[in-house]
Amino acid sequence: FIKTREPLAPYTHLKIGGPAQYLVQPRDADELRAVLAACQKHGLPVRMLGGGHNLLVRDSPIAGAVVRLTSGAFGLIEWDGRRITAGGGAPLFDLIAFAARQGLSGLETLVGL
Repeated sequence: FIKTREPLAPYTHLKIGGPAQYLVQPRDADELRAVLAACQKHGLPVRMLGGGHNLLVRDSPIAGAVVRLTSGAFGLIEWDGRRITAGGGAPLFDLIAFAARQGLSGLETLVGL
């Protein structure tokens, strides 16, 4: 869940990136809230790391917490008949495909991001 001085290269598409002071992968929303509260309390910067595509990470250390929302709890995509709701960890391609299966359009322009 929390790793210190974790190299970010394995988490990026280009396999580059220095170590994060803290790499945090919360399992659910409660853990995410606790991490964000702790970072705020201690004045640590927070950066979100998605799929690692289209991203250049410097080789020098990254101060603060780098948060990855990889748990299934953050990848849910739902449709209520009017609105799609997607978790912050849902892959963009999955969201686009889900919308298309519902007969919705507009997100397909995001393919490749």
